[in-house]
Amino acid sequence: MRITIVTNIPTAYRAPLFDSIHELLKPDGNLTVIFGGHWEKSRQWTDSVVTEPDWEAVFAKNSQINIGKRPIYANPQIAGTVARTKPDAVIIGGYAPWTYAVMAWCLVKRVPYLIWSGETLRSAAATKPARWRRLPLARYAAGALAYGPDAADYLRNLGFTDTNTTVVGNGIDIESFRARVEQARTSPTGLANRLGFAGRRVVLAVGAKNTEPVIGIADRLDGDVQLVIAGTETGVGVEGHALYTGRLNPELMPELYASATCVVHPTELDRWPHAINEALSAGVPVVASPHTAMPEATLTGPGCSIVDPADPEALLAALNSAVQVGATADEKIREAIRDPLRDWDVPKMAELVVKAVEQACS
Repeated sequence: MRITIVTNIPTAYRAPLFDSIHELLKPDGNLTVIFGGHWEKSRQWTDSVVTEPDWEAVFAKNSQINIGKRPIYANPQIAGTVARTKPDAVIIGGYAPWTYAVMAWCLVKRVPYLIWSGETLRSAAATKPARWRRLPLARYAAGALAYGPDAADYLRNLGFTDTNTTVVGNGIDIESFRARVEQARTSPTGLANRLGFAGRRVVLAVGAKNTEPVIGIADRLDGDVQLVIAGTETGVGVEGHALYTGRLNPELMPELYASATCVVHPTELDRWPHAINEALSAGVPVVASPHTAMPEATLTGPGCSIVDPADPEALLAALNSAVQVGATADEKIREAIRDPLRDWDVPKMAELVVKAVEQACS
């Protein structure tokens, strides 16, 4: 079976999934991934993550069209690019304008296609996409792949059914990331010293999403605790009880998680964030809001909890508990923290994707 995936840009966390899917399709089939562009200004990743993969990587354009700050994939040649891959089935990531050209080609050529989506009812309410434009995608699709249960709810709202919707997750290569963090724990390079929190317990927030509730209680955390906010904040340095790192090189993230006592993710809106995947893979307790779009079961390990960030007392209690667990964690506790995420590890995701495509083709 030949599968073609149409998506936006290469990312380091997605490449292992493509590797696994390609391995499952061998020796009689193969995977081709068509990327809309090499990179986006808002992302840290470049096409270096797809250097000489076993699967075929095709770039539809060298750069995407931008309307304001938003990248738009509208390559009129996309149908021809898909045709040249000779797919038995196509997986279309998201709802970019080119989605409809790919859908039209699939319908004319009678090639089944699946929609791969992380949109949730909550994110759709915030961004207000034109729902009527997406309805034809559901009407003619052979199936859908959802990031998580919340994404599956949105797909059902479009008209997909339980029968043709598969929750495949949005995980990462757990073992690979765990190994990089363990290496950082045993061979630190001094990141904590350079950033100014060496020797302290660290509550880490990655992505700077709705951090105000945590900043508001930072001075009440038990013990010598430093709140560290990494991500897209423009400021770098200490402000009040928070230390802002600015955007860090992705290669430094394993060392940052190795320095963390716990991770807090108080987001008001997300679509299964990789910051939580990375923290759990590192064996670091996570306190998250109910709006991550992740399965609740992934946050049931020691010190982990789901708390409404609008409740400061509940948030404070959860963080103090997470700090206590993280400060005393050994490898057994760390494995118990990451274990609930293993249901969504890359090899299992790949099996779900291939099975869903096989069902669509049948």
